Amino acid sequence: MEPYYRCRHDRQAVGLEGRDLAAVRRRQIISSAKNISPDSILQFDHIQFHVASQSRPGEYYVIDLQRSTCDCTDFPRVRFCKHIAAIYVHFPHISPEGINTPVLTEDITPLSQPECASTQEDNLQSLTQDIAALSQTLMSKSLSSAILEAACSAKYTLMVAISSIEGSKALPEKDFIVLNQKSWMEMAE
Repeated sequence: MEPYYRCRHDRQAVGLEGRDLAAVRRRQIISSAKNISPDSILQFDHIQFHVASQSRPGEYYVIDLQRSTCDCTDFPRVRFCKHIAAIYVHFPHISPEGINTPVLTEDITPLSQPECASTQEDNLQSLTQDIAALSQTLMSKSLSSAILEAACSAKYTLMVAISSIEGSKALPEKDFIVLNQKSWMEMAE
């Protein structure tokens, strides 16, 4: 079962398997973390914190940044919660490797496709350079079946574009297959 979910996760990471619900939840958590005031955070050292509960006055949640854990009930869903996010928002100098502090403080907007440049020639040249750079970056990362499938898809999409410009068709002509005339009696029965 694990290989199935690992492959599904890899496919989802490159956008082939629908929205990443964990990432959506993390963005919601980050936006709600801004509502926690810095006064409700107690810092014991650079990894141990207590954050006051907003729903239950007098209670505190224990945060350990070394293990990246919180004892609130929301934490296990995506192994992240608004209490940890609030610490990174209000103490950006503590942000560990892998947590991008500007992402925590920027407004959350839905993801969209990049817009095209003004002229087609400049746009094509810029896109070609971007594709080459992204391909080089992809080569330096660990490969998975989802990444390989995404690269194959990009290759075939570019091949279709080239063949359509050259006037050839990307797909072969449609074959006409005669309907089953029930000429074979064993199959008809």
